[in-house]
Amino acid sequence: MLTNTKSNILFITLGDQTGANTALIKVAESLHQKGHRVEVLVRDKVDYNVLITKLPPRKNYSSLLGHLVEKNGVLKAVDRDPKYIFNTINEENSYQDTSVILQHLKFTPQIIFVGITFDFLTSTDILNLSEATKAIVYNVAVDMNHFTGGCHFAWNCEGFIHGCDTLRCPAILDNKFREIAGRNFRIKNNNVKSGNFKLLAGTKWTQKQALKSLIYKTQEPIFNISGVVDTTIYNPYKRHIAKDFFGLDSNIFYILAGAENTQDERKGYDYFVKTIIFFWNKLQPVERAQIEILSVTKILDEPIHKDIKFKKKQIPYIKDERLLSSLYQAADVYVNCSVEDSGPSMLAEAMACGTPVVSFDMGSAQEFVIDKETGYIVQNKDSEALSEALLRIFNTPFQNRLEIGINGYKLVSQKGSLSQAVNTIDTILEYHQSDFNKYSQSISVALCTYNGQKYIAEQLDSILQQYLIPDEIIVCDDNSSDNTLNILQTYQLKFPDLVKIYKNDARLGVVKNFEKAINLCTKEIIFLSDQDDIWLPKKISSIACLFNYHPAVEAISHNLQLCSEDKALFNFTMWDTMGFQNFLAKNYSNKDYLFHTLFFGNMVTGASLCFKKPSNPVVFHDHIPHVIHDYQLAITYLSKKNIYFHNECLGLYRQHSKQQIGAVLDKVIQHTKAINLFYELSNPLWNLLYINKRMKNEPIFEYVKPLQIKEVKDTIDMIIKDTIIAFFLPKNWEKQLRFLLGKIISKIIKKIHEE
Repeated sequence: MLTNTKSNILFITLGDQTGANTALIKVAESLHQKGHRVEVLVRDKVDYNVLITKLPPRKNYSSLLGHLVEKNGVLKAVDRDPKYIFNTINEENSYQDTSVILQHLKFTPQIIFVGITFDFLTSTDILNLSEATKAIVYNVAVDMNHFTGGCHFAWNCEGFIHGCDTLRCPAILDNKFREIAGRNFRIKNNNVKSGNFKLLAGTKWTQKQALKSLIYKTQEPIFNISGVVDTTIYNPYKRHIAKDFFGLDSNIFYILAGAENTQDERKGYDYFVKTIIFFWNKLQPVERAQIEILSVTKILDEPIHKDIKFKKKQIPYIKDERLLSSLYQAADVYVNCSVEDSGPSMLAEAMACGTPVVSFDMGSAQEFVIDKETGYIVQNKDSEALSEALLRIFNTPFQNRLEIGINGYKLVSQKGSLSQAVNTIDTILEYHQSDFNKYSQSISVALCTYNGQKYIAEQLDSILQQYLIPDEIIVCDDNSSDNTLNILQTYQLKFPDLVKIYKNDARLGVVKNFEKAINLCTKEIIFLSDQDDIWLPKKISSIACLFNYHPAVEAISHNLQLCSEDKALFNFTMWDTMGFQNFLAKNYSNKDYLFHTLFFGNMVTGASLCFKKPSNPVVFHDHIPHVIHDYQLAITYLSKKNIYFHNECLGLYRQHSKQQIGAVLDKVIQHTKAINLFYELSNPLWNLLYINKRMKNEPIFEYVKPLQIKEVKDTIDMIIKDTIIAFFLPKNWEKQLRFLLGKIISKIIKKIHEE
């Protein structure tokens, strides 16, 4: 197998806006720049970013289902205490089917990092995805949601330690529905155990909580990312001009505080106001005049804010990071008053900008705030002590404050920067390197050639450029008389362990040549390949995922995009030409894929077919025209009902004059019309005539009759029986009569026109 030292990494998060989401996206972008294959899957996408893919919800999905319960036959919101941010009512409310998620992925991930996903993918969705891709899963805990029954913050609740089903949940205020937390907790716990999920802590604070949690307490090791501060943006290099930039007075001591929503109890803005009142009382009037409060927020708690006696200024919440960096640098101190928080991110950002910090002892302050070196840290919720710390910073000489700020910048650069976060991910990738190929299925490609010099190089290149490279490419050349063999040999010289060439001394024909190629394959999954098509890069990896997700399936057939000789795309897919796309889209009550193949044509094209290596050598019949190897394989797998149809175009199916078998573009309307007549009109007389005509004229019945495949016989007998019964049912008499009269009248009108 061709080796690739870079990893396939998938990040899943709610959107591309707000702190925790954008932090994860920054890490993804940095890993992409290092050469890893990276994709970010989101529910909400606002900005253009080639790495980010928006996943649509499944049909009839509603995020409300994650928040509502049935009360007296009516769906109503569950009463919750907002401070816990209990966002997940139904951990089994699936956002999207796994097969659809796989279609939206650009590659098969080896590792998945899951951030904030409430109202998006649940742990059940993630488990299904991990089982399909065999990827290692890391839940990124920027808060506690990954190891609680729904809360993002536990406060003093110990449900995450003992199990949310063992305690009376304080987050849910309606006693009747308190069991929701316990149910969610059990589902998460089972999913984590089943999928062997890992945890990546967002701070040391969260890491400590995770080590106490029932779900993750046995994990070794629990890696930690202390911050994702981009120090190319957040740094102290413009402190000397920052106040001028905002029009601030260089003689004023500016105290900065803020939160997206100061009414959020976790952010402790009332403690901040108490701190400022204590601080006011410790100062002389002349000192009070030298101080101003800067509050950065979207939502300001006006009643509490009015109690601040200092001159104050509210600054609208700043999204532009360079502008926010300048504001941090303009401030003389940052006050962190959060009382229940794994961060906040503003603390590390302010320190990176050279601003001293005073903080309660919680969240990331435990890692970054060191007394007298980078600021001051006091007991949580002790506003009096916080005001004393603020007074110390105020009384510290300017040059000493600068030194404290520089110490903070150095510490964040060492422990909480974006580059350090990326290094941690690299450590995780290295830690799991031996696991990445643990669940990989071995892949063979059976490729047959005959005078294919014009296209064979492009076909081989598309196979060699797959995200998941096959283990062997078996090429059987059917005694070509052009330059095909020479081209093949150049690839064999370049990839001697991968490309294996077998030349037939005499022509076998396409059917027997594929028989030979398939039987020469030695790996678990066999992909068939023509010589003139083009595989899309995710073909092998996507199909490998589907085999993981549908372990009982023996074969998979996918759709193909039709194109011209020079790769100009047609408006049709391969399944359109067979009417199969229309057949899939309609909700027919009597759908039978085997019957459809027999009576409307083969939709299992060899270029789209792959299957598990048969236990016995395959033997194809080559004496019946048009019933070639792929048609015979289709009948085999359809009769066993163990083939899966994947409606995604994973290759270009080239149409040109010299191909042996191709799509019949001029019969698209004819196929669709015949299918609609059979299923939608469903006239028994017409259907019996159609079945009889097909069985007399089509070569496929010449193939299946001698084999006496029981499933084929049963399928045909059942359809004929149902059709005959329908013909004699009284409820259909009027329908039959209208149909027959319509035919007679049409013939009369046609005859009149001819005369």
